Amino acid sequence: MKREFLAFEISMQQLRLTPPPPGDKVVILSAAQIEIRDALRIIRLDENARWAKEVGATHTYVQSGHSIHHEQPAAVIEAVKHVLARSAR
Repeated sequence: MKREFLAFEISMQQLRLTPPPPGDKVVILSAAQIEIRDALRIIRLDENARWAKEVGATHTYVQSGHSIHHEQPAAVIEAVKHVLARSAR
């Protein structure tokens, strides 16, 4: 976890350099209940929201901790359905 946290900025730089998929085919789920310092959590959530806006992605806050896929699987299913519906156009 510590290595992941320390590599966060590098991951964000790589993400910014990656061209987004065409159209609205990206959904970003942000865990709203992450147990890290409040200021850092706000920075991460703001970064997710900013990146989503830049690429035209859908951004959703999920009442979950870090493991959204375990804690709120319905949110992940809805995100996948959203991407599939956009891809079918």
